[in-house]
Amino acid sequence: MLNLKCAELFIGFITFFIAYLTAISIAGFFKAWIAYQAGDETPRDMGFLTLNPLVHIDTVGAIFLILFRFGWSRSVPINPHHIDGSIKMLGIKSGMRIPKLVFTYLADTIAYFTIALIALVAVVAIFGTDILDIAYAMLVFSQCMSHLFIAHAFPTYSSMSIAIGFILIALAYLSIMVGVLDFILNSYRLALQLFIEKSPDYTGSQEAYSSLLIPIVIMLIFAAPLRFFVTSFMVYEGGVIARLLGVS
Repeated sequence: MLNLKCAELFIGFITFFIAYLTAISIAGFFKAWIAYQAGDETPRDMGFLTLNPLVHIDTVGAIFLILFRFGWSRSVPINPHHIDGSIKMLGIKSGMRIPKLVFTYLADTIAYFTIALIALVAVVAIFGTDILDIAYAMLVFSQCMSHLFIAHAFPTYSSMSIAIGFILIALAYLSIMVGVLDFILNSYRLALQLFIEKSPDYTGSQEAYSSLLIPIVIMLIFAAPLRFFVTSFMVYEGGVIARLLGVS
């Protein structure tokens, strides 16, 4: 019994870790690429323009992943002074600096929500809407992520399908969770840039502090309500997707 429990915990951890690496690598790369397209070469020069997950892992975020089934990535460094209002290909000014700043700062948030949407479409297409109730029960009521919940509910599905479904649920959940947290962080950083005067030798020290303190405070104080909100939103969106796909 102990061995079975250990195996279940190990599988759950591996699943969340795979989902975590997938989400943060895609989102981090996308934000670095958007920043580069907007004129800021800082992320590229610091090695963030890559899908290598080792570049995007945050040590504290990974520890929180082990403890709370939720983690975050390293902050992609952005130097807003390198982002101007010019159109890159034409070399002319177009008054686009603020939209470019907003899109650059929120690029990883957009990526996380897109990843969650794709994962939800896939899992609903494979398992139908029943998988959403199982995800809600795992994340809210039992607070235990286990592939056995899915295996018991879908006994005719193969082990591979169960594993894929488990990963997709974890990917959707983590992507929405990190996306919400990133939206808070990035909105704060964007406000600093737009409303607070900065020196020409921008260092991003405020962002460095916020990148560490804000997620820790949110997780320690608001972990339970945030989990409930994210899971409820995921189930609701999954239901909308199911209706659009004509899946019952």
